[in-house]
Amino acid sequence: LGENLDWHWTAAGHLRCPLDMPLIRRLRDDLTQKMVNCRSFILSPILSEPQSKADLHESPTFNPDDVACILFDLIADASLPVKLFWYGKGMNYTSKVMDIARLPKSLYSNAAFQTGWKSLENLHLEQELTPQNYTFLMDMILSATGLRKLHLGLGYTDLAVEFFSQLSASIAALNHLERISIWGTSMQAEDLIRLLCNSRTNLKKLSLRSVTSLTPQWLTYLCQHRDLFPCLTTIDLSMIHGPAGMLCFTPIQNLPPEQKNIFELERCIYEDLPDTGGKASDIVGISYSGSDIGTALNALLQVCSEASGHR
Repeated sequence: LGENLDWHWTAAGHLRCPLDMPLIRRLRDDLTQKMVNCRSFILSPILSEPQSKADLHESPTFNPDDVACILFDLIADASLPVKLFWYGKGMNYTSKVMDIARLPKSLYSNAAFQTGWKSLENLHLEQELTPQNYTFLMDMILSATGLRKLHLGLGYTDLAVEFFSQLSASIAALNHLERISIWGTSMQAEDLIRLLCNSRTNLKKLSLRSVTSLTPQWLTYLCQHRDLFPCLTTIDLSMIHGPAGMLCFTPIQNLPPEQKNIFELERCIYEDLPDTGGKASDIVGISYSGSDIGTALNALLQVCSEASGHR
């Protein structure tokens, strides 16, 4: 990545004037003048060859965060109306991603960047949340006031719980959200409820997968206030963990066929899950998509109540 080019970094850690490089300048001109429909950017690095640990005294080498820095600079320089931005690691990539030192400073106070970023409709973030990148990630979300689709995977830490608490309290400006996907992270039910409440007018799809610290309280809220969500048609749940362990949807099999058959079911793929009490026969995921979301939510709430009663 970035081989055979003469990169330089500032003392603060980010690339020094990448737009002054002829190759990057040409990319900028192509994006604004020729590739006018290219407004989606996916940063998902994968491991193409064995990684070796760099010597602490070696000069920096070009990495995925430098690519992000260039893209951010391009957006700011041209007020580029970006539509999709995906920033996360591929399946087999183990190096650090989102080293805040590598990213532009004062980005969100840049009026030209703000102009381009407000056009963003789809933001996908899978990051290892740290105290250092916390504010950058928060600003990334809250500055995208035209956002319609949001996917967040921030890891299983207390810091992630705090992040979602602050986000849910601040996200009233993002009332255009149509799809919320929260995967591989920790959050509390009251914060999810706030997030849902602020998105209720336009929300079409909710996806929760491998989320911990989450009680079914949010589902009760959704059932009781179904009328506040006129556009909601799809719900997707899998590997939800609460204080008592993983929520299993196995009692769905006890429902009448006309209720049970509206769902797609996901069975546990492991022989056993000792940390959660899960078994290979358990149903750990469930999804519904259709016009009768009210019936689906009520059935889900009944299933969750039965599952909790059997703990």
